Amino acid sequence: MARGVRLEIYFPENAKHEKVLVQEWLFGAARWAGIAGGAMYQAAAGYGRRGELRDAGFFDADRTQPMMACFITTPILAETFLDYLAKEKLRLFYTLSDVEYGVVGGKQD
Repeated sequence: MARGVRLEIYFPENAKHEKVLVQEWLFGAARWAGIAGGAMYQAAAGYGRRGELRDAGFFDADRTQPMMACFITTPILAETFLDYLAKEKLRLFYTLSDVEYGVVGGKQD
């Protein structure tokens, strides 16, 4: 087992940065920062600090769902990544927590 951090970044589904969807842009930036992998999650619904409900809406195609990008990495790589996002002037809510991780049934790469 190894110790690291779990970095979660939250944003609206259709948000863009440099004319690219944030979800795509974040994966490219994470690779640049040296983060080995990540996952993108789409929530069924959520609300933020303003209390505004975000969900898919059954008949409303214009409603956006909340998204979350999740990366398990080292504290140094997470800091490098967050510094890069700040330099890019992205304003994104994130959480950072300590984790223990490993691979079941085999050695870790």
